[in-house]
Amino acid sequence: MQLMAPLTIPTEHRPALRRTTMEGRLDAALLTMEVVQTWRNDGSEDMEAVYTLPLPVDAVVLEVSARIGERRFQGRVVARDEAEAGYEDAVTEGDSAALVRRVAPGLYHLSLGNLRPGEEAEIRYRYADLPRWHQDHLRIALPTTLAPRYGDPAAAGLQAHETPETSLEVTHPLDLRLRVHGPLARAVATCPTHPLHLDRDGDDLILAIEGTVMDRDVVLELRLPQERHDLIQLARDGDGYVALAALHPHLSAGDRHARNLKIVIDCSGSMGGDAIAQARAGLNAVLDALEPDDHFNLIRFGSTVEPLFPHQVPARDPWLRQARALVEHLDADLGGTDLISALRTAYQSAGGEGPAEVILITDGEVWDDGTLTREAKTSGQRIFPVGLGAAGAHDIVLDLARASGGQAEFVTPNEDLAAAIERQFHRLRAPRAQVHPHWPSHPTVEHPQAPVTAFDGDTLFLFAWFDERPRGELELHWHTDDGQVRRQALPLPETIDKTDTLGRIACARRLPDLEAKDPETARRLAVEKQLLATDTALLLTLERAEGEKADGLPRLHREPHMLAASWGGMGTVRYSSSRTTDLHEFQSLPTLTYHSPRREQRIVRRKGVDIWSRLDSDDLDALHLVERLAGPQIARLMAIITATDRPTLDLLDREGLIRGDLYQALYDLMQEGEDETAVIAALAWALLSGETGRRLPRDLRMRLIWRAKQLGATRALRDRIRSLLQSILPA
Repeated sequence: MQLMAPLTIPTEHRPALRRTTMEGRLDAALLTMEVVQTWRNDGSEDMEAVYTLPLPVDAVVLEVSARIGERRFQGRVVARDEAEAGYEDAVTEGDSAALVRRVAPGLYHLSLGNLRPGEEAEIRYRYADLPRWHQDHLRIALPTTLAPRYGDPAAAGLQAHETPETSLEVTHPLDLRLRVHGPLARAVATCPTHPLHLDRDGDDLILAIEGTVMDRDVVLELRLPQERHDLIQLARDGDGYVALAALHPHLSAGDRHARNLKIVIDCSGSMGGDAIAQARAGLNAVLDALEPDDHFNLIRFGSTVEPLFPHQVPARDPWLRQARALVEHLDADLGGTDLISALRTAYQSAGGEGPAEVILITDGEVWDDGTLTREAKTSGQRIFPVGLGAAGAHDIVLDLARASGGQAEFVTPNEDLAAAIERQFHRLRAPRAQVHPHWPSHPTVEHPQAPVTAFDGDTLFLFAWFDERPRGELELHWHTDDGQVRRQALPLPETIDKTDTLGRIACARRLPDLEAKDPETARRLAVEKQLLATDTALLLTLERAEGEKADGLPRLHREPHMLAASWGGMGTVRYSSSRTTDLHEFQSLPTLTYHSPRREQRIVRRKGVDIWSRLDSDDLDALHLVERLAGPQIARLMAIITATDRPTLDLLDREGLIRGDLYQALYDLMQEGEDETAVIAALAWALLSGETGRRLPRDLRMRLIWRAKQLGATRALRDRIRSLLQSILPA
């Protein structure tokens, strides 16, 4: 008898995501966006839809709400374990629920459980971001899809159901509208990625993209050079105040010094097509920018790393001639994306004079467990990455730049890579500059901690918190490593923003540092400010009437992303959409499956009952996974509640699963009137709700919880047994 449905993910997808709209407002230093996604279950079974939503890396999710039919429900951020347990309880009890979790910077995973056949759901995300000026332009990138990534997503902290999938078989429609208010409404607006419709509404500029699909980032550029100016905002934050200083420094060039440059170029398969063609042009721009007293090395990588020279060489012939010959024949022919090994090779490339620095050209499509960032931080070498592609991995590229003290650029196929390279050379040739802020009253907290590295023309954000309202001027001391010192004074504003948006953005920027030092305080602060962070999640539940509840567990539907335009050479962004219909044989990623090879050693020991004869092959595969991730004792207990309609304490005792005090405590519950089967099922549920049970994939854990409820376990009984376990079992 099959009590647990097969856990194989189907290879064919019937899209449930029907429509996405984005509507936003850009005003001075603040961008707010609302994303509305419409989901529909056209199948004959209840559905659990899972999907990873990409947002700008620094965006702060302010609110998530949902509507099913005419009923609306609002989400609330709670501790991650509490949210996941609440979601699983709701779904296994036949109610509808949604869970939103931040799985990485800029990546948010949605689980939408128990969407009934024929039902439609609307999920609304509202977020805010602080756009940055880069020299003379403001560039806003709004991600819409995710390209396949190299490496292990589990090592990066993603659970099995959270790993994004990509398909050539789906089309996700998109409409976007952005209202630009204030001085920026006079900007010259362009869009290198989509046809852009411009309109006016009074003094506001309206930017619209209609009838497109989600196969590439939406990039909007606004140029208004005369309007770049420093800005200070002040807002209430609880009982205190928070200040934001958005600075656009103008730093003098100083004396030129020789550079010691490591040029690292991604030649993995994902760089095929537009990206590698751009990379060739970009590398020629790098070589053109080198001076005779500079030193360099050219390192290309994929699954292997191939430095052109064994060490740093002068930027002169014959070395430049060899580098140009390599660039001429450069191709995306080196397999996977072993970015860690490539950067390690660059760090170790010895020789040359002056500070060693790295220019990295890549799409950044890798999963990182933190190693890239840690090693960049300790390398002592600034990294100036240029992220390529229609849907480049902004989180990886930005992390590398920030950890090393460099700066990142992003370039889609229709943008000028040579201009981005020129801006990077402007930054790395300029003297290193740091700013020391002096607020008019002593702040309780500052972020980032002074001194802060700055680059000419690039936006720099400083946050400070105060118990009392600060008045007066912010004094800035700019120091460069060639001895220049400049002082600047900025008056604090007279008006105070009474919304909580700025305070929540400021807190979100501070959370990563706080999580590294004090995770518990960071979690409490994230819940207080309703922020999605490492240890929090957002839960929405919709309790259904008895006649409307789902019967059994929903079918898992992993909504795939459209393949990023021109990824791996699949079409070109320059001339048409990369959406094609004749490439069905292309497999971007293998289908995820939980099946594992049979093993000679069986999980459940045969004693009083022949458990194995009651389990089918799918159950056995699932229980092998339980054994591997949660241990043999929990696997045996789950096998018993899966295969046995009336398990007994004596059976658990004979199987060696309960002893002594725990046996007596469970027996006492039965003496109080609790059903024996329900007690054992609640014991299994209690174990699944603990840290060990959290190691299991969520869909498998929900199936086991659902089985426990079938056997009579209730939440109240589970909680009683959890308390018993905490008092009986050793810590």
